[in-house]
Amino acid sequence: MQIHYARHSRKNEKTDIARLLKQAFDGYFEANNTTQYANTAMWIKIWGGLGMWAATWILLIFGNFSGWGLIGIAFLHGLTHLFIPFNISHDASHNAISPKEWVNKTLSYSLDLIGVSSYFW
Repeated sequence: MQIHYARHSRKNEKTDIARLLKQAFDGYFEANNTTQYANTAMWIKIWGGLGMWAATWILLIFGNFSGWGLIGIAFLHGLTHLFIPFNISHDASHNAISPKEWVNKTLSYSLDLIGVSSYFW
């Protein structure tokens, strides 16, 4: 029994898919008269998340809390450890925050705040 395989170029298929996705992506932003980069709400979310991380870290290090207060602050700090990679670093590594590469690269360093190597990421 002989098996025949259909031959086609996967390279052209990938190129076509990438082109179609780019057209759809660009078309969405054009149709909605918006940009693919961060808007004001996104910048508030970024600075709010980083501010919450810094505030809870300072409270954990220098605060005089015990019991439920300490647990609450530690829990909030833990949430910021989830927020940073899933929101800030992810978007920055896809160059989705700013058209300026240095801004995205700088924000991708936020991974280092939570103990993840931005170099390896």
